[in-house]
Amino acid sequence: MLRRHPAPFHAAGPVAHEAVMDPVEAQGRAIIAAALIVRGAVEVPSMPSRSQQLPDEAGVRLRELTEYVYRLVTTDHPGEPE
Repeated sequence: MLRRHPAPFHAAGPVAHEAVMDPVEAQGRAIIAAALIVRGAVEVPSMPSRSQQLPDEAGVRLRELTEYVYRLVTTDHPGEPE
């Protein structure tokens, strides 16, 4: 039996207020975020729901640490974590 894979997702264009990210940068950030979760540096963020008004605290922390580590490995002066 042949299995068909779903068609790849292609966004129609950038969403309002969303920065376009290079695929290599996106992959690097995803790897960093996964490593932070696996090593227990942050808790696993919950998926946002339509009724959720405030950002998930764990998600915000994961984004901050991912950004910090990404800057650490890609620049000479990464700054301090927030």
